Amino acid sequence: MTTKVDFHCHTQASDGSLSPQELIDLAVKKTIGCLAITDHDTTAGYQQVVDYANTQGLELISGVEISALWQNRTVHIVGLNFSVNNASLQALLTRIRALRWQRAEAINQRLQQRGHPCMLDELTTLVADRVVGRPHIAQILMSRQYVNSINQAFDKFLKQGRTGFVTADWPSLEDVVSAINEAGGQAVLAHPGKYKLTSRKLNGLLTDFKAAGGTGMEVVTQKFASSEAIGMADRAKRHQLMASVGSDYHGPEQTWRQLGALAQLPAGVTPIQQAWLTKACY
Repeated sequence: MTTKVDFHCHTQASDGSLSPQELIDLAVKKTIGCLAITDHDTTAGYQQVVDYANTQGLELISGVEISALWQNRTVHIVGLNFSVNNASLQALLTRIRALRWQRAEAINQRLQQRGHPCMLDELTTLVADRVVGRPHIAQILMSRQYVNSINQAFDKFLKQGRTGFVTADWPSLEDVVSAINEAGGQAVLAHPGKYKLTSRKLNGLLTDFKAAGGTGMEVVTQKFASSEAIGMADRAKRHQLMASVGSDYHGPEQTWRQLGALAQLPAGVTPIQQAWLTKACY
């Protein structure tokens, strides 16, 4: 029987709603054999529970989801199975976390210019020692009753073209992939269908990603087999990239995403876990 895996999920260390230990407990409950915690721009969640996961019989590999720029567009690169003690990678993550706060402050300033009260004190308290993200700003907008949901906050204030949209000067795709490779890991393009690129543009992204040293791409991101997954598998083969699977789980409130609830990879692709050849991942 194939071991259940999930190589893309989040904890309270970034924008997930479960603590790292709660996530491990959920993974064990769901009989997941191999998991990667991929918090945004931090490895803190992984580091908190790597020993605990081992006591629970769960193979936890290192992971992170890093923001990068490709042709002035934000894309996300998942790093897997790398050395968390690599100084260059950790320096890059520290720089990106600072950029996140700069963006949050700029969003606050834009909203203030439109008459909204300053939210920086509230944001600092809400985020605490976690990685700040736009969902935290959305939570404050909800608490102030400007919107009824996180999605509505993005639609009304935070997405491109809205008052609170601010671009961030993330590191380049090449720099992010290089840092993951230097740390001994595998760079995986996260949720390629989410960027709403034309087929030609997506092929261009995959070509540049492969040229930069990228190892894989997420092929399966949903519970049920889909034409999108088949198409992504074809692209993975065409660009000679390994295939990863990830739910992008953030917590039980997102009922449409469940940890480890992922369809089988389409035939003919090479699973990303073959890059580290651990028994529990098969």
